[in-house]
Amino acid sequence: MKIRTALAGLGRIAWEFHLPELARHPAFSLEAVADPLPERVADTRERFRVPRGYRSVAELLNAETPELVVIASPTCCHKEQILQAFDAGCDVFCDKPLALSAAEVREIAAAARNRNRKIMTYQPHRLMPETLVLRRILEENRLGRIFLVRRVWARYQRRDDWQAFRANGGGMLNNYGSHFIDQYFSLFGTALARRHMETRRIVSGGDAEDMVKAQLIRPDGLIFDLEINMASAFDSSAWELHGERGSARLHLAERRWELRTLAALPPLRIDRELAAAGRRYPSERLDWQTGSISFADMPPGPFYDRVAGYLAGTEPPLVPLGDTLALLELLDFARSTSPAAESVKEMSHESLPAAFQSRPPSSVRSGPTL
Repeated sequence: MKIRTALAGLGRIAWEFHLPELARHPAFSLEAVADPLPERVADTRERFRVPRGYRSVAELLNAETPELVVIASPTCCHKEQILQAFDAGCDVFCDKPLALSAAEVREIAAAARNRNRKIMTYQPHRLMPETLVLRRILEENRLGRIFLVRRVWARYQRRDDWQAFRANGGGMLNNYGSHFIDQYFSLFGTALARRHMETRRIVSGGDAEDMVKAQLIRPDGLIFDLEINMASAFDSSAWELHGERGSARLHLAERRWELRTLAALPPLRIDRELAAAGRRYPSERLDWQTGSISFADMPPGPFYDRVAGYLAGTEPPLVPLGDTLALLELLDFARSTSPAAESVKEMSHESLPAAFQSRPPSSVRSGPTL
């Protein structure tokens, strides 16, 4: 029996991902869509053969009751549409970030409990090929105890759409930050001992941040260093992990992880004398082993398979609501500790193009256990 599904919001992410996936997945029957722009409703119905279209989620839910509502609307619309779906007896699969704040996530979680409804956030980086390969590297403990994860995403891109405005849920914290931090959470868990985060608006056309710098430190000392810079003349997609016995570096364009590891460390003789023997600087010959793991032919993990399994009760949510709450609490913290962006005229919501399970975090001991 297929899951009767409706989709709200027919913009970029719906057109590029949700609609094609729903159209071809055997577990789902896409029966209705909603969007305030009639031309988007019309072309979606024609291209994906959707039986019915509506101008709003409220109008859709007044006319029919799907089992699942997929929400691909702008972030500022999420909470209202999620609660509307819950009130109508529907489960929800919502694009990231789930809400504008941690307070909204708590409100959504309470509503899900009270109405016995299921909800999960779309966080695609958990199933990206590079993440799946990295998880295997960590599980095999190739690098030893991880002490530093460094992530940089840099471009020169002046945002000029609704995501340039804080009130709409825009900015690089919500946009790329929610991807990269959730990806880190999925590999290393959400526990943090210390955190420092700074944001700036440099060249964006709105008032939302386009530069993020964060250091997140786990209780065991592991440091996650994150930089998102949309005002950089040099493109960069650097991602490195450093452990006691080696390092891994992502080559995204070549779709491979580069590894440099030590099979074993030779004994180290410590000289405590203040006069260095022979006036020599420390020099040690190590037997480095180099290699790479390609994911060139590896597709992303099947996210909608995991949605179907969660709704059927055969597996836990791929993105537990506890992880989503931890993410939004961190984004709230970043916004509360950074200087306010300069005031600019905000885009009105009316102009927008779109109408719990938890599990314990992964831990890192002598090597990550995932």
